Order: sequence, then C-alpha cells, then structure tokens
Amino acid sequence: MSQKLSENIDFNTTYDKYVNLVFKTALNYSGDHYVAEEASQYTFMQLYIQFEQIKRGNIKSWLITTAKNYVLNYKEKVKWELTDENIVELCDMREAARSTEENVFIKTKEEKHTLLRKEIFTQLYQKNPRWWQAVVLAYIYEVPQEDIAVKMRIELNALYQMLYRARKWITKNYREEFEKLI
Repeated sequence: MSQKLSENIDFNTTYDKYVNLVFKTALNYSGDHYVAEEASQYTFMQLYIQFEQIKRGNIKSWLITTAKNYVLNYKEKVKWELTDENIVELCDMREAARSTEENVFIKTKEEKHTLLRKEIFTQLYQKNPRWWQAVVLAYIYEVPQEDIAVKMRIELNALYQMLYRARKWITKNYREEFEKLI
C-alpha cells in the first residue's frame, strides 16, 4: 500500500526520483558516507511522516534542505564530543595553563609525600624488619599473601596478624603527618 503525496504523487516514485540527490547532498555536506546514509534515511522518514503537508513543488528543495540541516546539526553535536586525542590535548592544556605557583605547590606536595613514605618505611624497618618485609611484599610488590607466608616460613594466619600489626603501627605513628599532606 503506498501513500499519496498531494496531487497524487506516489511516495515510492518520489523516493526513486530523489534518493541519489539527497544522498549526494548529505555526502557533500558531511564528507562521510555513513553520516550521508543516516541523513538520507532520516530525510525520507520525515517525508513519509509529513506526506500530506508537503506541497508538490517544494518536494525537491524540502528534501535537500532537510538532508543539509540534518548533517549540519549532526556536525554541531559531534564537535562537542570528546575523543581520546581531545582528552589528552585538554589535559596538556590544563598542565600548561597552571601557574608557576601551582606547579611549585604540586611538586612540593609530591616531594613531601615521597619523604613521608621513606620515613615510614625506614622507621618500620627499624621497628621490625619482618613487618617491613611483609608490608613491602604484600602492598608494594603485590605478591599473593599465600606466597609471602611460604617465603617467610610462617602460617598464613601469622602473616595476616603481622600485616595487621604493621598497619596499626603505621596508622598510630603517622596518621597526623599523612592527614596534613592531604
């Protein structure tokens, strides 16, 4: 069943007559085959929906205008989407836009974090070298705890207790310094 345009012009006839023109128009504005296909599909879908309202003499210009507007709206929407390259470029721009004071502040903060880490591990080693070994293997090198227990020749429960005590000692002695850095 085919619907009729005003003055008995058949939709299928109109489609056959203008499909290439609409596609070429969309391709000309978009430069992308897939976008042109989408624009063509959208244009003829709108023609089908608005069948009765479109005048016979305006069909060609209406089709071209609809396809062109679809592509231009598509391009406008796409330009605001961030690609991976845009994200990297944006991050680089933010880095460059930071003031010298901000860069110095960030570097100073990173240096303080590094010094605190060194202090914690030095003091932990002095407190208990086995705690230090367990912490380094478990949390720095991310060795499975079962493997650490075998390597240290202790039961797995003993390792859990050792790590718990080490964390508790670190928290007790360095919580305030750590919170100041945050």
